[in-house]
Amino acid sequence: MSFLQGLLAARAHLSFLCGLGLAMGLVWYLDRVVPPHPNAGIDDFRAILALPAERAPGLRKTGAALSLHEMEWGRTAWHYFENNYQPETGLVNSVDNYPSATLWDLGSYLMGLLSARELGMIDVGAFETRLDLLLKSLSRLPLVDGALPNKVYNTRTLRMVDYANQEVPGGIGWSALDIARIGVPFTLICWRHPAFTSRVKGVLSAWHLDQATAHGMLQGAKRTSDGVLHHVQEGRFGYEEYASKSLFLLGLDVSRAIRYDLDVAVAEVS
Repeated sequence: MSFLQGLLAARAHLSFLCGLGLAMGLVWYLDRVVPPHPNAGIDDFRAILALPAERAPGLRKTGAALSLHEMEWGRTAWHYFENNYQPETGLVNSVDNYPSATLWDLGSYLMGLLSARELGMIDVGAFETRLDLLLKSLSRLPLVDGALPNKVYNTRTLRMVDYANQEVPGGIGWSALDIARIGVPFTLICWRHPAFTSRVKGVLSAWHLDQATAHGMLQGAKRTSDGVLHHVQEGRFGYEEYASKSLFLLGLDVSRAIRYDLDVAVAEVS
């Protein structure tokens, strides 16, 4: 085969290499002559990360210490949990001076408790005392039809109530989203404080978690005025996927709820 015949045989490969070279050259040229966008460059991002913590606009390297102002913000937030703490049960009010809370609220308190310990706002003794008491109370919660926690509890008595904080002996139903929310700090406790793992498992083992999902979707329950408990699909785009990632770690089938591409459509807005 002559040299010319070889070139003809390799013309497809040569065309690809020439196109690749031209593309690289074009990128190099545009990078030199086109000014960068003021808000969208990796150099801008790196420059932000290089700023001192007090000057960076909300961004910092992972693990960087909080500024004095940020620590003060954290202490202010923690004061809420201190002011609304119920020492008899270890629960925290969802609203200031209102002795009621959902599992979502208690999940938020647990996240606050974990954060306060990580930031050194409370010592190990206070952290373990609070966590111990709360887990004891969670293990004593009356459950809706013996299955799952009620949507709301009185933080002083641990009794099932409605959203007006009126006692409802049978409960008003359960929320898969709220169960998933408290599942987030439960998972973190097991990872970060393994001495409490058996306690967390003890709480969860009393709950029939399998009833929080059905056919891969989140399943809540609500009791109607006739006293009948009805199972309903729960969650909407965003909340559903967030909750699913938590319930997945608890071993539940969330194969449909965790998918972003189901039950969502794209529409053109004019």
